[in-house]
Amino acid sequence: MRTGWRSPVIAWCSAVALIAGSLLAAASAASAAAAVVVDSPGVFQAAEPFVTADSLVLNGVYCTSASNCWAVGNKRVGNATLNQILHWTGSGRWHQVTAPEPGGKAAGDNNNLNAVRCASAAHCWAVGDFQPAGSARLDQVLRWNGKKWSVASAPAPGGTASGDFNELNDVSCTSAASCWSVGYYGLDLTGTTDESVVAFTQALHWNGRRWSLVSTPNPGGHSKNHVNAINAVRCSGAGDCWAAGSYGSGASLIRRNLMLRWNGARWATVSVPDPGGTATSSINQLRGLTCTARANCWAAGSFGRQLAGGHQKLRNQLLHWTGKKWVKATPPNPDGTGSQARNDFFAVTCTAASNCWAVGFTGGHNSRPGLNETVRWNGRKWSAIHAPEPGGTNGDVANILTSIRCTRTASCWAVGAVEMSTGAADQILRWNGTKWSITLGPS
Repeated sequence: MRTGWRSPVIAWCSAVALIAGSLLAAASAASAAAAVVVDSPGVFQAAEPFVTADSLVLNGVYCTSASNCWAVGNKRVGNATLNQILHWTGSGRWHQVTAPEPGGKAAGDNNNLNAVRCASAAHCWAVGDFQPAGSARLDQVLRWNGKKWSVASAPAPGGTASGDFNELNDVSCTSAASCWSVGYYGLDLTGTTDESVVAFTQALHWNGRRWSLVSTPNPGGHSKNHVNAINAVRCSGAGDCWAAGSYGSGASLIRRNLMLRWNGARWATVSVPDPGGTATSSINQLRGLTCTARANCWAAGSFGRQLAGGHQKLRNQLLHWTGKKWVKATPPNPDGTGSQARNDFFAVTCTAASNCWAVGFTGGHNSRPGLNETVRWNGRKWSAIHAPEPGGTNGDVANILTSIRCTRTASCWAVGAVEMSTGAADQILRWNGTKWSITLGPS
């Protein structure tokens, strides 16, 4: 659920935990009134009811150099949700940058950014969704021209009537004239139940002049209760891209990994493991992608089982593309693998084939704190690396990392949110080659 509003697909996902992001109660039941939840792929927002303090969340980060980075997300101001854009210029602190609000700023209006990507320092895109109060939820695309952010026109394949929904979760560029943005769109078929939605994969392409919808497969089906969603996209070249997410059916509570590949002419499904199985209540979800070459890519997410009471038993998931097939890797699970375990990756990035990071969170239910998770690949194995917890480690607090970007081996940024009883706050961690430290956290 989003702050102050519920689109049909989000309500449906909250009920059956099917879309790739799934429902994530990041704190114990005692603090559920102000819990941070994941209600769509990779997106965190403060849950209802409204908190008195402003809530701040970061969903994506990208750098063109060590002195030029962007972080995007949303912020709760009064009864409106607004875009949040932070800029790092190497001066020692991140600062807020003015962003357009296509969804408006009045009570009930919503704006949210999920990802940011740049082809150069003067050519960046930030994507997400927006919804004026009482209207359809629409794709949001913002463009940076080196001086300011402005709204760019985008299709609305899900429609523009009240109850229609469109959302972009990620963006990737191979040049200023070739970018992809991915997500999902759909409609509520009856408007009467959470199980009445149908959602389709969405891929938009930028050709240097405009964004246009490109056909994508929907292996989860096209009828009521069928949901297909893309969470991440990465390209090794204009003619070779990957898109990852999940698909499934609300009737069977089965969620499977989704992997699509662009060959320069069309998107097609590619076989990928489902380590969580394909039986009823199985969970397989991919949220992050990274490639260092055509024959070396990683996909990150989680797998497990949907349990009674809305809980999920989850393990970290990492898949590796060898140039011939996707194979399951074996990352650590800091929260264990028992019935109460929760390990969940939200992003992955590499500076080289032998240096990669995956980030997310562990724990976060049954009165246990949600803890930051940072795991590193050294070319041979994945190992858990200690990360600080800006929100502390009390049972009613959740520290969650949603995105990571490195400019070199000894310089990385990881961003996300800290959930507290009073709302949500931004968190930004920095890697200096030796350890992670807190750059921004709750005040």
